[in-house]
Amino acid sequence: MLQKLKHYTNIVLNRKSKLDLDNDGKINSYREEIQGVFSQFRLMYDKLGEVNGELSKVIDDETNIAEQSKKRIEIAQKDLETNSKLQKKVEDFIL
Repeated sequence: MLQKLKHYTNIVLNRKSKLDLDNDGKINSYREEIQGVFSQFRLMYDKLGEVNGELSKVIDDETNIAEQSKKRIEIAQKDLETNSKLQKKVEDFIL
């Protein structure tokens, strides 16, 4: 609003040429363009933070799953060894 008022005031007072008003518009346009670029960086930064947080959760979940799987594998290996020994002893009785 202030910019429009300035624009009309300058036209009325005839202090600026048309070229200067065009350059003012270019300057403002460039400023807005740069602000837009910076806002995109901010959006990118925030989104990367969200994604990194979610990835950390996935890593934690998968680490817990891996640890539980490792424990289950160890239990299964012990059971396999025990069953193999028992099978060997039963084999002695059958044969």
